Formats: sequence, structure tokens, C-alpha cells
Amino acid sequence: MSVPFSPEEYASAEEIVDRIGYSLSWGRPFSLIRLGDGELMVLAQELIYSFDWIEKNVPWGNSNTYCGVRLPNLELRDRMVDSITKADMVGVFADDDFTLQVFNALNIQPRSICYAFENIYLPMFKPFVNLIRRYPPLLVGRPAEQFARYLYETLGVVVPGTVPIDGYEEIELCIEAMSGISHDWSLVSAGCNATVICTTMAEQWGKVAIDFGHAPDNAMSPDYPDYWLNVD
Repeated sequence: MSVPFSPEEYASAEEIVDRIGYSLSWGRPFSLIRLGDGELMVLAQELIYSFDWIEKNVPWGNSNTYCGVRLPNLELRDRMVDSITKADMVGVFADDDFTLQVFNALNIQPRSICYAFENIYLPMFKPFVNLIRRYPPLLVGRPAEQFARYLYETLGVVVPGTVPIDGYEEIELCIEAMSGISHDWSLVSAGCNATVICTTMAEQWGKVAIDFGHAPDNAMSPDYPDYWLNVD
């Protein structure tokens, strides 16, 4: 694999679901993380952009509302770098200069890649919905409780639990809570923190953990294609 990434390197939805399904069937760990704008900015701290530049140009930097972290936070940056090397699959933007800058600055290569917004499309893919029905996932993040109700109301799925997290300061408590709940896999909507959470749950606890981003919010939107009710 090389940077910039070539089109054939991006895993399809079918390939992603096959890997998740295989891991669930055989009890194998698997972690999928994604690098959106927020994650890239965290990684760029003092590598591409100085703290002063970020303070002046990143409007969400002093709040955890946008992506679950306040900047500066070099601890999270370094943990995210470690997570990229350990993740089984990393979602990245296609032909994006910022992504290429970050990867070149870090000098690391993910094991495999998919499109960064593939998580948003997965709920429109019936084999993925079937996985949720067959293996109800632990839900993590701000939308977890609402999404749990939604899954029950639309699919009759009862999830094994929900774990909230509001920001990086709660990441260890979140991982501890997840490890205490019996589950096969988790869908994690925790901003930048999901990169660390997912790889930790896979590496240390042998779980399947998917960085789900804003997918729950999109799936619950009235404008979202309603595949939940039409699964064979």
C-alpha cells in the first residue's frame, strides 16, 4: 500500500461486511477506524499546524462538541497514531491533500483502507443490517440510547447495552464500561476518541469494534432511506 492510495485499495461495503461477519462468526478481533476532518486535525498538531495556527483557525478547537476533544491534545494525537498502525482497517478520504500531508508527516501505513464515509452508507446495505439483527451490537457514544430505542422499534433488536462518552476525559471510563458488558461487537460514535476505543477493544479484549461516526444520526433521520424495515 502506498500514499497516495490507489482506487483498488479501498474496501467495498461487501468486503467490510464480510470481514466483520467472519470475525463475529469465529470470535476474532477486528477494528475499523476512520479519519475525518476532526481526526486529521488532531493528528496534524505540531506536525503540520502549530498550536497557535490551530487556535486561530479551528473554530471547534476549544470544545469537545464537534469531535469529542479539545485542542491542544498531544496525548490523543500520539494514541491515534498508534491506533492507525494497529487498526485492521482505516477509513480515509480519497485524493485528499490534507490526508496525504498527515500520512506523509506520520510516515505510517494502515493495514487496509476503506472510504472514510463508508460507515454512513453501511446502514443502507442489507447484509450489514442483517449482522445487526443476528449479532446485536453494544452501542457507544452520545446517540447510543436513542439509537438503541430506534433499533428496537424498527428491527426488534435488543442491544446488550449502551455506554455514553462526552469527551476524551472519559475515554478510560468508557473502555472500562465496555469491557464489563458481555458483547460480540460494538458500534462506536465517539468522535476522535473512537480510534483509540476501537483498537483497544480489539487488541486488549478480542472484540469487533467499528467506528460508526454520525451513522446513527443519519439512520434515524426521516430523510434516510428506510432499509431497516425491509430486511429479508
